[in-house]
Amino acid sequence: LEGAGLNGPGVDYSKLVRWLLEGPVSRSPVKTLSAEKRSDFLLQRWLPFQGIVQRHLAEARERKASGFSAHEVMPSHETLSLLVEQNLALTEAWHGRGNISMLYEAFMEMAELDGHSVYVFRDIPQQRSSDGYTRVLDGQARRRLYSAKPQSSAGAEPLLVGRMQQNAGESAIDNLQLPNIMRRQDA
Repeated sequence: LEGAGLNGPGVDYSKLVRWLLEGPVSRSPVKTLSAEKRSDFLLQRWLPFQGIVQRHLAEARERKASGFSAHEVMPSHETLSLLVEQNLALTEAWHGRGNISMLYEAFMEMAELDGHSVYVFRDIPQQRSSDGYTRVLDGQARRRLYSAKPQSSAGAEPLLVGRMQQNAGESAIDNLQLPNIMRRQDA
């Protein structure tokens, strides 16, 4: 509490703001420690976590293949929330700042299985940065896939998940218009 400026009768707002922006003073990131400590972290903490995420991904594939309804394919919100918390804690320990990029990759793959996405992510031309951290997508190809009509067998209605069809937003950053929000002109 002292580092956040909350240890006395008043609040030191400059300390509080600095603490909120920079986070609490933490130990050195694991990636800066000895090779032995990095190896121990990877073997004892990161690889088991990756195994858990891969198990959830395999279970989602199994549920899809077994014909579960679309809303039963993904892990529960509670499970995903716990995975996010664990991913943040592990990446914060390793890098000094948490991120969920590894979990996000698995989440995208799971989401493709439940019918919400109009395309399979790996079908979009993409490139990785030299460090592998950033992915650049072909925005025109992605836009074409979003604007294409869903394919259906002869006479069959396209499979839509939820009550409203998703629409592409105005830009790549916009991603999707939320399916549960209806504009007055669409009502």
